[in-house]
Amino acid sequence: MKNLFYTILTISLLSSCSSLNKMVERGDYESAIRLAQRKLQGDARKSTKKIKYLEEAFHKALRRDLDEVKYLSDKNRPENFDEIFAIYTDIKNRQDALRPLLPLVGKDGYQAKFKYLEVEGLLHVTSKKAAAYHYKVAKDFLSRAETGDKWAARKAYDALDRVNTHYRHYEDVGELKHKALDLGQTRVLLRSENRSLVSMPVGFEEVMLAVDIHSLNDRWTKYYSMPPGQMDVDLVTEIEIREFVVSPEQERVREYQEKTEVQDGFEYFYDSNGNVAKDTLGNDIKKPRMVWVFADVLEVKRTKAATVGGVIKFYDANTKELIKAENFSVESKFRDSTCSFRGDKRALTSNTRTRLRNHPRPFPTNESLALDAATKLKGIFASEIKRFVI
Repeated sequence: MKNLFYTILTISLLSSCSSLNKMVERGDYESAIRLAQRKLQGDARKSTKKIKYLEEAFHKALRRDLDEVKYLSDKNRPENFDEIFAIYTDIKNRQDALRPLLPLVGKDGYQAKFKYLEVEGLLHVTSKKAAAYHYKVAKDFLSRAETGDKWAARKAYDALDRVNTHYRHYEDVGELKHKALDLGQTRVLLRSENRSLVSMPVGFEEVMLAVDIHSLNDRWTKYYSMPPGQMDVDLVTEIEIREFVVSPEQERVREYQEKTEVQDGFEYFYDSNGNVAKDTLGNDIKKPRMVWVFADVLEVKRTKAATVGGVIKFYDANTKELIKAENFSVESKFRDSTCSFRGDKRALTSNTRTRLRNHPRPFPTNESLALDAATKLKGIFASEIKRFVI
């Protein structure tokens, strides 16, 4: 058993070293470093091979990163500062992760040597340059935004966000962000107009325009059901009602019969002597007795509907130009079906049983149907807004 244990251990060590070697050979230094750290951590008798593979991967990764930094720096393009900062951050994280293992000494006394880069100062300088670059970009975009370019305002906001990835507080970034938001937001006024020549029920417009504005609002688009005070509106979205029709109340009465065959007790078999027949165990032989049952059904169906139709329009608030128009039609239906019966309830179908009521529901008023249609129209309105407004 002892020999088997050492054999398995040896195979495991060789396999680990082989994996590390392949990772280093193909340039996957990060994976090699992570694997070596995991294998060496907490191991009292550390493998010198693994330590050397870790050394090699660490230094090759550092050389690769510094070459990339030089390449990016030689281009002399300030937009590269973020990428350079990210590389320095990777180097710092790699060095910090290795520190708990130091000093790293193999079981044969070999001690690893790692060349650490003094990266803190480099991070500070690069972060400062990156923040300054994004700040300048933001200021340039804001200058364009002040002429009415909302996309420039949004680009300015993004650039200021990049500044904040380097410094939580940097010059007047907070104030400029508010300015970029104000210049970049699209403000949309929601309103309705009734051109159906029919007086709409009280509360219809309120229900229809009671769109969940909070769910529609995002950073760059704000919706209002009333003009927003001193702020200018960019877009007007209008529901124009052109049709409002309520159908007559309809009631249909129908009588019909339902029947089915059901079990009603048992029938016994008799032998030639007139006695109840027995099976081999001495039990009476019997079979279910089936009978037909009937029920006369009175069905009452009631229907009524309201239709609201029109068009959803989108206007440029400044030029009053119609940008888009989308037709719509919404129907609110009332349906009621009730049944009563005379006869044997067992004859009724499951569908009839679910509708058993002596009295049908009363017809809804025109107003209640209209308000239900307004609720449905609200959903269509919200959907159209989401599809159109950016």
